[in-house]
Amino acid sequence: MVQADLHKQGLGKFLLIERLKQIYKDFGETLVQIDTSQHSQGFFERYGFQVNEVAQNYFAPGLHRVDMELQLNEECLTLY
Repeated sequence: MVQADLHKQGLGKFLLIERLKQIYKDFGETLVQIDTSQHSQGFFERYGFQVNEVAQNYFAPGLHRVDMELQLNEECLTLY
């Protein structure tokens, strides 16, 4: 997570890409699964993650759990 006043500076992108690179280095082509909230869903969609399931009010009233996945391969890493 990146502190709200530091959003839109590329920190989240940097952290995500570095994590994906490490996952690829450790496991090769693999399915990466995450859960997040609807508030961060769009961020992950920009990097190719797709929604699998949404659990309404999972974390709290009005705060939904969004399960997402990305089929990680070498091509993904060249898109960033």
